[in-house]
Formats: sequence, C-alpha cells, structure tokens
Amino acid sequence: MEEREGVIETTVRTARRRVPVIAGTGSAHLEQTLLLTRFAKRIGADAALIVTPYHTRPGQEGLYRFFRTVADAVDVPVILYNIPGRTAANLEPETTARLARDCKNIICVKESNKNLEHIARVMHWCGRQFLVYSGIELLCFPILALGGAGVAFVRPAGWY
Repeated sequence: MEEREGVIETTVRTARRRVPVIAGTGSAHLEQTLLLTRFAKRIGADAALIVTPYHTRPGQEGLYRFFRTVADAVDVPVILYNIPGRTAANLEPETTARLARDCKNIICVKESNKNLEHIARVMHWCGRQFLVYSGIELLCFPILALGGAGVAFVRPAGWY
C-alpha cells in the first residue's frame, strides 16, 4: 500500500494539474481499494481506475456490490476495469449497465474482454453517454468501429 500511495502521490505532484491523473486503486480486497481510492482523491487524483477483484472470482452480484460500495464511498469519478483474462472474473454487460445506472460517479469502463459481442452489449446496455475504452491495443480499431471512445493501456518501459 505504501508503494502504491507513493506512486500516486508522485504522479499527481509531477502532473501539477497539467494532465488528468487516473489512479489505479483497485485490489482484490474491498478495504484496500477503499483506502487507496480515498487516498488518491485526497492527494488530488482526478479519477480512480478500479479493477475487478482478482483471485476471489466473485459472481455478478458480488461484483456489483464491490463496485457499488466503492462508488458510494468516494467522491471521485470511477472507471471500471474489466480484465477477465487476468482476474478470472468477467464484469457482464448487464452488471456494467446496472452500475452505470445506479452510480453517477461511475463514468466509463476500460474493457479488456476479447469478445467483441460482449463489448457491443456493454455499449447497447449502457447507452451512448457511457464511454467504453479498449484495454487491448489490437482491439482498439474494432472497438472504435463499434462506437468505443478510445484506447486506455500502459506500455511497459522501453516498449516503443
């Protein structure tokens, strides 16, 4: 937690409001996610990227309650991060739509689901005002063709 807080604090301080900072504050544990998201808000991050809880493999109701609890507890824009290949938990389109409807500060989703039908359903269920970003570089164009908002991924250092 100390290391993650340090990275967020250094990033916010370095950015000096010249660019928005989206802090990755999600973890497998709800309490850690809440603590880190509150810290990011307090230190000046503009939004929080919350990954589906990994290792625990919650069902859709568990995912809904996890994200809903975070969204209700913090006054910061929340970006859902669905990456089933890494977390073994897939945030289904209906659950994403329910969260988008019920939580005004859940503003978009970073989708790293390789299934384009899934992506199309997220867009259909959530509506045009809810933005969908590709988390997979190779799927950026197809997701844009479906109506996606863009791409959000991090390249490892030295990868050009």
